[in-house]
Amino acid sequence: MPAPSAEAQALLDGDRTGEAIIVAIDNIGRGVQGDLRGVTEGLSLMRMVGLDSMARRTALELMILERRG
Repeated sequence: MPAPSAEAQALLDGDRTGEAIIVAIDNIGRGVQGDLRGVTEGLSLMRMVGLDSMARRTALELMILERRG
């Protein structure tokens, strides 16, 4: 699992889980627009905060959308 960004790590260290989730969603959104590293970071961050099943579902949905074009 990749290390979180400095911003995400600061949020996690500060027990600001909700804001970390927002950062994860933003990273995934950037990834959908072409920044694939953002998808990886966002999904990883979701797993770090305990949203494993949500991260898996998101990854599957992104793969399905990619196939549909």
